[in-house]
Order: sequence, then structure tokens, then C-alpha cells
Amino acid sequence: MPDGGKQTPIDSAMVGRATGQTPNYGVVDSRYVIQGTTTAWMSPGPGLPPLTEFPSAQTRGRQFDFPVNVNLIPRARTYEQVSFDQLRALADNCDILRLVIENEKDNLAALKWKFKPIDTKKKPDDRCKQLTAFFQMPDKEHTWDEWLRMLLEDLFVIDAPTLYPLKTKGGDVAPSGTLTDWYGFEPMDGATIKRFILPNGRTPLPPNPAYQQILKGIQAVDYTRDELIYRPRNPRTNKIYGYSPVEQVLTTVNISIRRALNQLSYYTEGNVPDLLFGVPDSWQPDQIKQFQAWWDSLTVGQTKKHGRFIPGGIAPHDTKPLALKDEYDEWLARVICFAFSTAPTPFIKQMNRATADNAKEEAKQEGLLPRMNWIRNLVNYIVWKYFGWTDLEFDWDQAEELDPLIAAQIQDLKVRNGTKSVDEARQEDGDDPIGMGNAVYTATGPVGVMDFDKQQEEKQRAAAEASAAAAHAGGAPRASGEEPPDDTPSSDKPASAAPKDESGAPDKHAHAHLEKKKSLTGTDPDAEHIADGADALAEIIEPFLEAQAGVIAAQLGAALGLGKMAEDDPKFRSDEAVDKLDFADWRDIVPKVEDQLVRVAVAGGTDALKQLDLFSDETKDQMTERATAWAKERAAEMVGMKLDADGKLVPNPDAKWQITQGTRELIRGTVTDAVRGGWSNDRLAAALKDGAGFSKERAMNIARTESGFADTAGNIAGWKASEVVEGKQWRAAPGCCDLCRDLDGEIVGLDETFSNGSNGAPAHPKCRCANLPVLKTK
Repeated sequence: MPDGGKQTPIDSAMVGRATGQTPNYGVVDSRYVIQGTTTAWMSPGPGLPPLTEFPSAQTRGRQFDFPVNVNLIPRARTYEQVSFDQLRALADNCDILRLVIENEKDNLAALKWKFKPIDTKKKPDDRCKQLTAFFQMPDKEHTWDEWLRMLLEDLFVIDAPTLYPLKTKGGDVAPSGTLTDWYGFEPMDGATIKRFILPNGRTPLPPNPAYQQILKGIQAVDYTRDELIYRPRNPRTNKIYGYSPVEQVLTTVNISIRRALNQLSYYTEGNVPDLLFGVPDSWQPDQIKQFQAWWDSLTVGQTKKHGRFIPGGIAPHDTKPLALKDEYDEWLARVICFAFSTAPTPFIKQMNRATADNAKEEAKQEGLLPRMNWIRNLVNYIVWKYFGWTDLEFDWDQAEELDPLIAAQIQDLKVRNGTKSVDEARQEDGDDPIGMGNAVYTATGPVGVMDFDKQQEEKQRAAAEASAAAAHAGGAPRASGEEPPDDTPSSDKPASAAPKDESGAPDKHAHAHLEKKKSLTGTDPDAEHIADGADALAEIIEPFLEAQAGVIAAQLGAALGLGKMAEDDPKFRSDEAVDKLDFADWRDIVPKVEDQLVRVAVAGGTDALKQLDLFSDETKDQMTERATAWAKERAAEMVGMKLDADGKLVPNPDAKWQITQGTRELIRGTVTDAVRGGWSNDRLAAALKDGAGFSKERAMNIARTESGFADTAGNIAGWKASEVVEGKQWRAAPGCCDLCRDLDGEIVGLDETFSNGSNGAPAHPKCRCANLPVLKTK
């Protein structure tokens, strides 16, 4: 560069245009390259340059176009359409709005809360206890509920919740790391706080004042961002102050107030009588006046409520027939409630339960949870900024569900899946423990949750029992923990050492291949076909029981003469009527139940043959024949019937586990109440449907038990067809009842019953015991 020359930097945009990095859209003029101007046909033209008299740095990044000298305005919200005082007046004078606000405050103040480490792997320490104690009375004057309600009032109405951090000994408000340095966080009237902003439209940083309190119209005191907590929930980029729910429905609230005033005037204003009476046409004015005077003497009081007599026949004429409430009132209530995400149920016409529950859940998700999040963020801001404990956080105790029904359902789910024990659930409810540990609740009952070592021990015990049963069939089972005489597994050891010249004798061990099996598991209460069978049976039994409730109620109504009070002994009458009930219609369910029992029994028998490694068609056909025969008998027996020689259903006085007799016993109390109270047939039918005898739970219980019966019967049918099994052994489930525990290890023949009178598991509803095959030794 020559001496005296001037160095001018080249704009990067010019370089981009000259090098082709910026598209020219067909413009090749040099002015486009140098200046960026285009001469294209009908071009948009160059943009106006910024004003050069003001440096761009003073306006770059400005949040919004605020009024000039806005910080000099002596009052808050001067440029807004509505003031803080007007918002509060609206909230205080609209009944529906005030009720909604108070309801929201009640809901949020009732929630349980806690402090915990942010790191979920850490446990709460002493600081969490200190914070909990501190926020029980955050300002040393009001409790948490009262303190929170004060903040929420300003949040909902003016969106200017404000707290004043107060130190015990005064001084700087920097984080101290200890609670004793802080006296409290006192609520202040957010309507007295005016915000300052920087030229970029944002709040000034300390030590510059960020807020100013206006008292009696005078600028009283300035605060920095550290000296005052000003937390509107709904700030906007183009406004200095927040946007409250009340302001969002300003017009609707105004209409609601005016409508209420109009309704009030209906009762308090006007000089037109509410009612006019017609008199005969022949009456003269002086006669009407005379009669009116006499009438008024009878009804002394405010003249507005007096009737007036006019010519035209003796007939009353109402001068105010208009309704005081219509659909528009509901619309106003809906809009106000929607602004707070509150269900409008109390203010509108009755809705069905499903719709009401839906609205309640939506209101919870849309309204309560976001405000819970705002409160959590506010408290965390205090803990992190003023206490300096950034590793702790405030959180809601979600174990305390808002809806008691939902809380009970959550607790029930945790108990059933083993996450929580019954005792833990009882202690949460304030009840004493009863000694029940964790368990997983399956379709057939509870299964105790044990640690891994105990589970392995249980598996080894079950395998040892099965091996002992196979090795000592017909004799006493080996005691628990007894080992074989040498290192040879009991299932592999031959019954006796055969002489060399007799090693091939066929009668020494007719089924040697079975002894190589490590264990025979027998019946399995968790088998898939049992669960499928239970579901299929439930689909049959549940609607059948529901329909029979009305049929049984009609029979009882005819027999008892329901509808009038009982004059003789209600218990005797009801028992007599119940004992004489006709269950003939119940035989209609037999074919459907029979099909499902056959399916489960054959599946159980097939599993039994697989365990024995028997797959011949002949063996399977024999098993299927036996299983099908059992299913036919059991389906009939279930409703108190049996098959005669012709295959027809006839009453069976010796039927076991019949649901008809069980139904009688379950409805006796209800029928007695019906006789004593003179119920109608419809009321009795409704009570029976809601009772245990015809309930969905009973249908599922019957289905599970019958499916378990079918599986055991199928296994026994398979064992009989195999010709290698001579008996069956009871294996009690872990944590079983005393009845089943007494049966543990008991061995009987295939056609014999156990000591409890049953052919095998289940011994009772929800029984989880199993039966093992006992192999022949010769």
C-alpha cells in the first residue's frame, strides 16, 4: 500500500458475492457484487439501512419495543388496559371465579411434599429434614398452606407473586449454605412492585435496582434481583408484567358480574307489580279502587309484591315470566373454569360419570400439574440460590395420589406385582403389620418373593422330591436332605445290581429309560393352557351369572311375595325359598363348559405324556378318551347334575363343588334382607347382581378352579394311559395353607383320593399345589 493510503476492510458479504458463495439469482451487475444491490426486473430493492446517528449496539438484541422512559412511570401497569386493582376487583366480585380460585388453592395446599437429593442413588440427609422443618413455616408467621395460598392468590389474579428474603441478622443475601442465616421468605403484595428494565428490555443485574415498591403512590424503596423474588408464571416477550388467568378471561368475567347484577335486580328493583289480577268487565273504576284498597289492607308491605287488579276477567297475569338462568350461564362457567383447567361439573347440568371422570382427569393434567411444577421451581430457586444446596430439590410426594380410588389402585398394583408388601401398604395407611412379606399375585393366587438363594434351594428341593418319588415309588418318601448312598444321582442309580448272567432280564426294569430323567415336574399351576382355559371359562360363566341374577330374583319374588313387609320370620321364609330354587336352566351352560374342560384336560394329559417321553398315538388316544369322559362328568356335576345311561342330564344329589349350591349359600343373607325390608323384584335383582353370588370375581374364581381341576384330571388320564405310573404324590406350594402343608409328600394310587378327599390339586380356590407321578418300580 503506498504511503498515505487508507486501508478499508472488505465486507465478508461482498467476498461471498464475488466468489459465488452467495447465489446471485441471475444478477451479474458489478453493483450487486460490490454493494449487494440488484437491478433484476421487478426486484424487491435494497433494504433501508439503520439510522446512523444511533449505534446499533444500543438496540441489538432488544426484547421488545417498550415505551420511551418507561422506567420513569410512577406506577406499575400504567400502559396496560387493566390495572392490578381492577383485576382484584373482578376476582372478588365474580362468584364463580372466586370459587374456582379458592378450589385451586385448596387442591394445591393439600398436596404432600418432600425434599430429596437430585441424584436418585443418594438417600435424603439431615439437610432434607432441615428444609422440611423450615418450609413448614416459611415466613415464621404462616404455615406452608397459608403461605402458599397467599402466593397463589397473586399468581392467579395478578400474576405477580413476590417474596422478600429476610436474613436472621441482615446483611448480604448471598448464598450462605446454612438455614440458620435465613429468617424467612415473606410474601409481599406484587401489585406494589414496579419493574425496571435495561435498554435491551431485560431485568437489570445486581447491584443495579431491578424492582421498585410503590406505596401511597410514592416511590418507596428499590430492590435488586437478589433482594426480591418476583416470579410471574406467564411472562411474555412484549410485556413487562405477567398475564394472569383472570386477565385472560377479562371480558367473560365482566359479563358474568353484570349478569349476576341483572339477576339481583330482578328481586330488588322496579315498581311494576309482579302479578296483575283481572276483574269482571262490569266493575267500574271506583269499584276496582275500593276492592284494591281492601286487598292492600290484607297484604300490608312493599307495594312491589302486591297484586294489581285490572279489567278483563278474574285471571292472574305474570309480568316477569322470563327464566333467570339459561345455557349462557353454563357457557360463562365453562370459560372461567377452562382458564384455570378446572372441571366445570359443579356449575353445569349433570353429566354422565364417564364424561365427568374424563373432565376431572383432563383438568388435573392441564391445570394442577403445571402449577405444581411452578411451585416446585420456585422452592428449588430458593434452595439453590439462597441456601446454596444445589444437590437437593423440592418434589411432590407422588405416593399420595390426589384421587383416593386411584391411590388405592396404585397401591394394589404394587402389592400384586411384589414391589411392595402387604405390611408396607398397611403401614402407609396407618395400620399395624400382620406379618405378610412380598408376594407376586398370579391368576391362581399369591407366590412369595424370595431372594435368589432361596429360590435355588426351592428348586433343588422340588427336584429332590421328584427324584425320591421316582426311586421309592409306593414306599415312604425320602426325608428332606437325605442323600443317595453314593455319588450316583438317585434318578440314575438302578434299583439293584443285576447279576451278569441276568443283566438282560426284561422284568428287572421294564421302564429303565424313565429313570434317566432328572425329575418329573407333574402338574404346573402356572401352565399356559390353565390360564387360557380360565379366561375362556370366565367368558362363559360371567355373563351367565349376570343373566341368572334376574331369573333367580323373579323366582324368589314369586315365592316370597316381595313388595310388602314380612309378617312372619324373614329368615325362615327366605331359607325355604332359597332351598326350593329351581336351577334347571343352569344345565344350559353344561355343553359350553364341557368343551373348555376337554380342551384343558387334553392339554394337561399331553404335557404329562411328554414328561414321560411317550408319544404313541394309541397312548394319546387313551388319554384323550379318559380326559373327555371326565370333562363330561365334571361339567354336569358343576351344576348339580349327572349323566344317566342314555346320556341325559339328571339331578345328582352327591355332586361336589357344584356352583348351584354355592349360589344358594351366597344369596341367603341378601334374600333375608329383601324379605325383611319388603324389597321389589327389581331391587332384589340389582342387589343380587352386585353381590358375591353373581359377581365377576366369583365367575373368575370358578373359572380358575375348574381349569385347575381339568389340568389335574388330564394329567391323571395321561398317567393311566402310560402304564408306567402307579400313583400320585402331593407337592405343597411354598407358603401354602395348613391344609395343603399337611398333604405335602402324601402318595396315593391313581384312582384313590388324598386324605382331604380330593383327587388332586387344587384343594381349594387359588390353591397353587401340584401333583407328581409316582413311577412303577417293576
